[in-house]
Amino acid sequence: MSMSDQELKNDVQTIKNILKYLMEFNPSAGMWDDWHIMTKIKANGGDKVIKPVEVQQTDFLSGQFVIENHIEILTVESKAELVSREFDDKEHPGQKKTVERVEVSVICDDKNKTKRLWSMNKTSRNMVVEVLGEDETQWIGKKVPVVVNTTVGTKPAIYPNAVSFAKMHTNNGTLD
Repeated sequence: MSMSDQELKNDVQTIKNILKYLMEFNPSAGMWDDWHIMTKIKANGGDKVIKPVEVQQTDFLSGQFVIENHIEILTVESKAELVSREFDDKEHPGQKKTVERVEVSVICDDKNKTKRLWSMNKTSRNMVVEVLGEDETQWIGKKVPVVVNTTVGTKPAIYPNAVSFAKMHTNNGTLD
Protein backbone atom coordinates (compact mmCIF):
# COMPACT_ATOMS: atom_id res chain seq x y z
CA MET A 1 0.00 0.00 0.00
CA SER A 2 1.51 3.30 -1.04
CA MET A 3 0.67 6.69 0.38
CA SER A 4 -0.45 9.52 -1.81
CA ASP A 5 1.36 12.85 -1.62
CA GLN A 6 -1.64 14.33 0.21
CA GLU A 7 -1.68 11.54 2.79
CA LEU A 8 2.05 12.03 3.37
CA LYS A 9 1.58 15.78 3.80
CA ASN A 10 -1.30 15.16 6.23
CA ASP A 11 0.85 12.76 8.26
CA VAL A 12 3.72 15.25 8.28
CA GLN A 13 1.34 17.99 9.47
CA THR A 14 0.07 15.75 12.26
CA ILE A 15 3.63 15.03 13.35
CA LYS A 16 4.45 18.76 13.22
CA ASN A 17 1.49 19.49 15.47
CA ILE A 18 2.61 16.83 17.95
CA LEU A 19 6.15 18.19 17.93
CA LYS A 20 4.91 21.74 18.42
CA TYR A 21 2.92 20.55 21.44
CA LEU A 22 5.97 18.71 22.85
CA MET A 23 8.23 21.74 22.31
CA GLU A 24 5.88 23.90 24.38
CA PHE A 25 6.55 21.65 27.37
CA ASN A 26 10.24 21.05 26.67
CA PRO A 27 11.70 23.85 24.53
CA SER A 28 15.24 22.58 25.06
CA ALA A 29 14.50 19.42 23.10
CA GLY A 30 16.52 20.54 20.11
CA MET A 31 16.44 17.10 18.57
CA TRP A 32 12.77 17.68 17.77
CA ASP A 33 13.73 20.75 15.72
CA ASP A 34 16.32 18.73 13.80
CA TRP A 35 13.84 15.93 13.19
CA HIS A 36 11.22 18.47 12.08
CA ILE A 37 13.62 19.96 9.52
CA MET A 38 14.51 16.54 8.12
CA THR A 39 10.82 15.58 7.93
CA LYS A 40 10.03 18.80 6.08
CA ILE A 41 12.82 18.14 3.60
CA LYS A 42 11.64 14.57 2.98
CA ALA A 43 8.03 15.77 2.47
CA ASN A 44 9.17 18.40 -0.05
CA GLY A 45 11.24 16.27 -2.35
CA GLY A 46 12.57 13.33 -0.48
CA ASP A 47 16.15 13.33 -1.69
CA LYS A 48 17.42 16.55 -0.14
CA VAL A 49 19.52 15.98 2.95
CA ILE A 50 21.21 18.41 5.29
CA LYS A 51 24.73 17.21 5.86
CA PRO A 52 26.24 17.65 9.34
CA VAL A 53 28.89 20.33 9.69
CA GLU A 54 32.12 19.53 11.48
CA VAL A 55 32.21 21.35 14.81
CA GLN A 56 35.43 23.26 15.19
CA GLN A 57 36.89 24.33 18.49
CA THR A 58 38.73 27.25 16.88
CA ASP A 59 36.65 29.75 18.85
CA PHE A 60 38.44 28.71 22.05
CA LEU A 61 41.78 30.28 22.88
CA SER A 62 44.45 27.60 22.99
CA GLY A 63 47.98 27.65 24.28
CA GLN A 64 49.17 26.55 20.86
CA PHE A 65 47.43 29.56 19.23
CA VAL A 66 49.02 31.91 21.78
CA ILE A 67 52.48 30.47 21.09
CA GLU A 68 52.17 30.40 17.29
CA ASN A 69 50.82 33.97 17.09
CA HIS A 70 53.12 35.48 19.73
CA ILE A 71 50.15 36.63 21.83
CA GLU A 72 51.26 38.61 24.87
CA ILE A 73 48.15 40.54 25.90
CA LEU A 74 44.45 39.70 25.89
CA THR A 75 41.78 42.40 26.15
CA VAL A 76 38.59 41.32 27.88
CA GLU A 77 35.68 41.94 25.54
CA SER A 78 32.65 40.53 27.37
CA LYS A 79 31.27 39.78 30.79
CA ALA A 80 32.70 36.53 32.12
CA GLU A 81 30.36 33.58 32.58
CA LEU A 82 30.60 30.55 34.84
CA VAL A 83 29.93 27.45 32.72
CA SER A 84 30.13 23.68 33.14
CA ARG A 85 32.07 21.76 30.50
CA GLU A 86 32.64 18.05 30.01
CA PHE A 87 36.20 16.81 29.60
CA ASP A 88 37.78 13.38 29.27
CA ASP A 89 38.59 12.07 32.75
CA LYS A 90 42.31 11.25 32.73
CA GLU A 91 41.97 9.22 35.95
CA HIS A 92 39.14 7.12 34.48
CA PRO A 93 39.80 6.54 30.75
CA GLY A 94 36.67 6.41 28.64
CA GLN A 95 34.69 8.49 31.13
CA LYS A 96 33.86 12.18 31.22
CA LYS A 97 33.98 14.62 34.10
CA THR A 98 32.24 17.97 34.46
CA VAL A 99 34.40 20.97 35.31
CA GLU A 100 33.32 24.53 36.12
CA ARG A 101 35.16 27.13 34.07
CA VAL A 102 35.04 30.89 33.79
CA GLU A 103 34.80 31.84 30.12
CA VAL A 104 35.25 35.28 28.68
CA SER A 105 35.53 36.63 25.15
CA VAL A 106 38.92 38.24 24.53
CA ILE A 107 40.70 40.12 21.77
CA CYS A 108 44.25 38.93 21.15
CA ASP A 109 47.10 41.33 20.41
CA ASP A 110 48.06 39.54 17.17
CA LYS A 111 48.06 41.42 13.87
CA ASN A 112 44.46 40.29 13.13
CA LYS A 113 43.11 41.24 16.58
CA THR A 114 41.63 37.74 16.74
CA LYS A 115 38.62 37.22 19.00
CA ARG A 116 38.55 34.02 21.02
CA LEU A 117 36.81 32.52 24.01
CA TRP A 118 39.19 32.06 26.94
CA SER A 119 38.13 29.17 29.14
CA MET A 120 40.14 29.78 32.31
CA ASN A 121 41.45 27.05 34.54
CA LYS A 122 41.21 27.53 38.33
CA THR A 123 44.63 29.15 38.62
CA SER A 124 43.97 31.71 35.88
CA ARG A 125 40.51 32.40 37.27
CA ASN A 126 41.90 33.06 40.76
CA MET A 127 44.65 35.34 39.42
CA VAL A 128 42.18 37.40 37.37
CA VAL A 129 39.77 37.72 40.30
CA GLU A 130 42.62 38.73 42.62
CA VAL A 131 43.79 41.52 40.31
CA LEU A 132 40.55 42.70 38.64
CA GLY A 133 38.06 41.88 41.42
CA GLU A 134 35.00 39.69 41.75
CA ASP A 135 32.72 41.97 39.71
CA GLU A 136 33.24 40.51 36.24
CA THR A 137 31.45 43.45 34.62
CA GLN A 138 34.48 45.54 35.63
CA TRP A 139 36.81 43.24 33.66
CA ILE A 140 35.51 44.47 30.29
CA GLY A 141 38.18 46.47 28.45
CA LYS A 142 40.94 45.40 30.84
CA LYS A 143 44.19 43.98 29.51
CA VAL A 144 45.61 40.68 30.74
CA PRO A 145 49.25 39.87 29.90
CA VAL A 146 49.54 36.11 29.40
CA VAL A 147 52.15 33.35 29.34
CA VAL A 148 51.87 29.74 28.27
CA ASN A 149 52.98 26.93 30.54
CA THR A 150 53.86 23.69 28.81
CA THR A 151 54.09 20.57 30.93
CA VAL A 152 55.07 17.22 29.45
CA GLY A 153 51.99 15.14 28.69
CA THR A 154 49.48 18.01 28.85
CA LYS A 155 48.20 20.68 26.53
CA PRO A 156 49.85 24.11 26.84
CA ALA A 157 47.95 26.13 29.46
CA ILE A 158 47.36 29.90 29.38
CA TYR A 159 47.97 31.90 32.56
CA PRO A 160 48.07 35.61 33.35
CA ASN A 161 51.66 36.80 33.66
CA ALA A 162 51.46 37.38 37.43
CA VAL A 163 54.09 40.12 37.76
CA SER A 164 53.12 42.11 34.65
CA PHE A 165 49.41 41.69 35.39
CA ALA A 166 49.68 43.00 38.95
CA LYS A 167 51.89 45.94 37.86
CA MET A 168 49.55 46.80 34.99
CA HIS A 169 46.54 47.11 37.28
CA THR A 170 48.10 48.58 40.43
CA ASN A 171 46.88 52.04 41.37
CA ASN A 172 50.05 54.13 41.17
CA GLY A 173 48.41 57.29 42.45
CA THR A 174 49.88 59.25 45.30
CA LEU A 175 48.19 60.34 48.48
CA ASP A 176 48.19 64.10 48.81
